[in-house]
Amino acid sequence: MRALLYRFAGFSGLGIVAFMLDFALLALFKEVIGMHYLRAAGIAFIIATSFHYLLARRTVFRKSSRSYLAGYPYFIAVAIVNLGITLGLMKLAVESIGFYYLLARPLVSSIVGTLNFIINTKLTFKSSFLN
Repeated sequence: MRALLYRFAGFSGLGIVAFMLDFALLALFKEVIGMHYLRAAGIAFIIATSFHYLLARRTVFRKSSRSYLAGYPYFIAVAIVNLGITLGLMKLAVESIGFYYLLARPLVSSIVGTLNFIINTKLTFKSSFLN
């Protein structure tokens, strides 16, 4: 249980750093460059997710049985699914519920981030929750 909590805390902490990058890029692409918020969210998400993978693989999952190159396609595949969920939830929150996009994003991130940890622990890093 301790290993699971350590990994979740480490993965989440790195996720927060990646989220800050994602959030800053989203605002930059939308407010400065003038992209549509969904396109901006998608591009920012992919950049931040790649950054998150490198940090998580180097620190939290350094004993992964997959190499960096072998694990990255899995991480990206999970990220693409998470991107779809993220964009769908963003669209729902902004267009249907009326949330401001910069407030909707942290809410969406908390849902997608937990799912991301569970799937990547088992699939990408081929790790047990208990060791």
